[in-house]
Amino acid sequence: MNLRGRPPQSSAARQPFEEESDWMDYERHFRRVYREAVYYSTGRGWPDYAPAYRYGYESYGRFGGRRFDEVEAQLEHDWDAGRAESRLAWAEARGAIRDIWQLIDQDISGERGRSTDRRQ
Repeated sequence: MNLRGRPPQSSAARQPFEEESDWMDYERHFRRVYREAVYYSTGRGWPDYAPAYRYGYESYGRFGGRRFDEVEAQLEHDWDAGRAESRLAWAEARGAIRDIWQLIDQDISGERGRSTDRRQ
């Protein structure tokens, strides 16, 4: 099931990052839970984490669904340009970016809800 409570379409038919409304679903989700994530840093707020999640969302589409580990070095290299107003250094942003990648993977594969820990 995806964030709207419906099963994801096949990855060949449509990727979850093709419409702005898809980003808004992910944004609502992470806005509710980011402070509970293991990577959350006390004193940081949504304006710090939102750009990290958006960067992860957009970069997932840009890298065509490749594994996070395969492109992490490039993501880190490009973070300064993609961070917008976020105060997060790469080490702080990495967990949020990886988290949204994993959630998108789960939505595409239909695995969402079967795994309880996405916070690696």
